Amino acid sequence: MIKLCTRSIPNLLLVLCSATLICSCSGSSEQSHIDVHPMDELLPYQGVEVIQVTRSSELIHSQGHPAEVVHLISFLKAELNEPIMIDELVRSSTGTMSLNIGQRLILLHIATDRLFEYDLETGESIDLGQFGRGPGDVAFVVDMTLKDSKLYLTREDFTISVFDCSIQPCMYSYTIPTTTMGISVAPMNDTFAVLGRNIRGRTEDSIHIYNVDGELLNSFGDLYRVSNQYLQSVMMQGMIRSQQEHKLFLKTYAFLPYIYVLKETGEIHHIFQFKDFFQPITEHNRNSGNINTTPTGDISILSETERGSFIVQVRFNKHFAEPSDYDFDKLYDFYLVDVNTGDYSYIGQYNHKGEEDLSIQVNRLGVVVNEGGEFRFYKG
Repeated sequence: MIKLCTRSIPNLLLVLCSATLICSCSGSSEQSHIDVHPMDELLPYQGVEVIQVTRSSELIHSQGHPAEVVHLISFLKAELNEPIMIDELVRSSTGTMSLNIGQRLILLHIATDRLFEYDLETGESIDLGQFGRGPGDVAFVVDMTLKDSKLYLTREDFTISVFDCSIQPCMYSYTIPTTTMGISVAPMNDTFAVLGRNIRGRTEDSIHIYNVDGELLNSFGDLYRVSNQYLQSVMMQGMIRSQQEHKLFLKTYAFLPYIYVLKETGEIHHIFQFKDFFQPITEHNRNSGNINTTPTGDISILSETERGSFIVQVRFNKHFAEPSDYDFDKLYDFYLVDVNTGDYSYIGQYNHKGEEDLSIQVNRLGVVVNEGGEFRFYKG
């Protein structure tokens, strides 16, 4: 795939970029100090064979599918009933996450530090934590995941907050201290994999394994290898999830077209490359230190299905209204991947034409949509 890269730098020559977006700058001395990322030679796991994922392998709809996939297909076909309007407003859909526990939805809105539980049977919602820095508070939360009725919240203050959701509503239980500024967490048996940057010495690994006492047991996982720490943190924004049955970890970076599947010992099991991913461009000015990323889209792991496969969302933006603003349509591609076998299927696409931003989350009860800060639940 060939892409044309354009930049808002005077007299900068247009260059053609490959699918992995290795670009060079030419022209004035000022332009020579502009680096465009990602660069092939800095990408993780160079030389490892990848599984090419495209839209051509369509899901066979006559086959039985996990509940999450069935709900998503019905949503994409507009076959679900009128949504339940959740009476909780936030300022945008940015940073929305959703999980379900029985007939309860656990909703996180990162941008406004909101974590609440919505009971589908009673229509009531309750905040699970207040804004603050103390135990059980929800400031600095950047990710959440669920295992065995325990809710794990990744916080940027080097901790993981654990909530007990076997009771209703979920209740704060304990905090796991770490030495990693985490951006995502994945429980695996009695340990926890934290994706992030370890700022206390070890920076060559991306995944750090801790026990429940916060003891660092192991570190592994290649990362985008660039010396600028701030640029590296931009390129490392992503997510980690675990597949318990086969003891595998899934790692993805929002701005790279890959899902890396690793064994719990750190070896690569599979790498999926999404060929229809529209690569964002990150520019780094080595003189000023300025970093700018063009918002062309991202990749994320939406949910694990009841059968252990994963739904992956690839979002990209198109139809910029004017070169100077950020009004655009959004396309959402959905894939089903089997991280153990390496098989995959294309589920379908959702085209959002509204001016408001949009988040689509899938769980075993249905589909949660947040459009411009308004929550809607489509029951499957």
